[in-house]
Amino acid sequence: MTNFKLFTLFIAIIIISVAINIYYDSFMSDPITDINAVDWSNDVSLIAFKASEYWRTPSVMGGGSDSFLELDSVELLGLHKTVLSAEYEITNIKETEFTLISKEIIPGTIVETTITFQGIATLPIIIEI
Repeated sequence: MTNFKLFTLFIAIIIISVAINIYYDSFMSDPITDINAVDWSNDVSLIAFKASEYWRTPSVMGGGSDSFLELDSVELLGLHKTVLSAEYEITNIKETEFTLISKEIIPGTIVETTITFQGIATLPIIIEI
């Protein structure tokens, strides 16, 4: 083989490799990515930490005085929506725990987990809409 044929073969292999990689990335990827999982994990850890602070803080200082009953949004924890990577909703509020609903981490689904005054209490549950 001449050098030109080897060079042409080398270029063809590179082009085919790139095409396979693009196909795999665009059509074979899962709806949840590692980046989504890390972002969700970071968000929920931050929300759990702030919730624990809120629960311990006296009500005269903007906290819950050992209760989550007045907590109805993550904004009350001092977290603005621009800091978080998804939309979060607080539901099923009890004195020592609440349910955190994460929307649009996985397109078309919601993720639910329980937060207590001690931190994250349950593993995430994926609920389809």
